Amino acid sequence: MTTTSAMIRAALFVTSFALVACDSMHSVALRVPSPYGGTAHADSSDRVVFAAQTVLARHGFSQQQEASSLEEVWSWRDSENPPGLRVRITTLPGSVEVRLSQDLFGPKQRIPKYTAVYNDLRKTMGACVGPANVLSE
Repeated sequence: MTTTSAMIRAALFVTSFALVACDSMHSVALRVPSPYGGTAHADSSDRVVFAAQTVLARHGFSQQQEASSLEEVWSWRDSENPPGLRVRITTLPGSVEVRLSQDLFGPKQRIPKYTAVYNDLRKTMGACVGPANVLSE
């Protein structure tokens, strides 16, 4: 075996090990399409965004940046029990999207807080526009 092929095999081994050892991130987008979501439907979009904000405040999330008219970011962290959670609320031209993500470092499975927030967001947003109008992606 040549030195070059030994180096390539070692590099492949290290890369494979690193990929296997990485934590996976859980992420889901709840999307409310037209005619209930999107910039063209400001009244119903505002209701959906307000519903999501209410859920996040109830679960102890804090807003991370100054909200623009079309996007805001919220996060929740428990320093003693990682991982944290993040939510990005985006009003797009044809929909409102609420993306819930679990941070990379911590358990590989979804933490109970992730599941509770997801279920609450889906239920509360569905109460605004009807459950069939909240799509999970």
